[in-house]
Amino acid sequence: MSAVEASTPCRVDLAGGAPGVATVAVAIDRRPSCRVETGAALLELESKDALRKASAESLSELTPSPAHALAVHVLRAFAVERGVRVATHARLPEGTGLADGPALAVALAGAVAAALDRRLPAGEIERLAGEAALRAGVASAGTGAEATAARGRAVVFDGDAYGGVDFCALRLVRLAENALLGEIGRPSPVRKHL
Repeated sequence: MSAVEASTPCRVDLAGGAPGVATVAVAIDRRPSCRVETGAALLELESKDALRKASAESLSELTPSPAHALAVHVLRAFAVERGVRVATHARLPEGTGLADGPALAVALAGAVAAALDRRLPAGEIERLAGEAALRAGVASAGTGAEATAARGRAVVFDGDAYGGVDFCALRLVRLAENALLGEIGRPSPVRKHL
């Protein structure tokens, strides 16, 4: 049996956000997390936020609750049917607007890939996570939220084409626990301390 734990940052949109408009977003230190264990006797899913568990002999026999939909879609993307235990913990109330669903999808995809010893590039993790988040109903198409979670920094992306993601030079200043302020531009020394 092996276990992999993963977490990814959520995101805040600094500018844009409308369809067809370039968006600037930054990762923040709020981190949905998961634990994926291989070698389990059954397929077991647990949502620590919803306090719900489900288990079955295989994924195809499982009747998941909405709390498990994201994990189910990530496991399907990796063709995992059995022998895995997955626990998720979003740590944020639903509907905060911080892209916690896509962030959790990236954590799950990365953890499942690592648990199965599949070395995938970040772009493939983003793609699989994005598709799973869309199918589970926790993300909208073309938002770029997976890129922010996977890369953990500021991104600028075209609202119409997810493929148009640019990573910014970003200077971060810690404001308080779990809050980050980003200044986009050329990297320069910090002149003021808050």
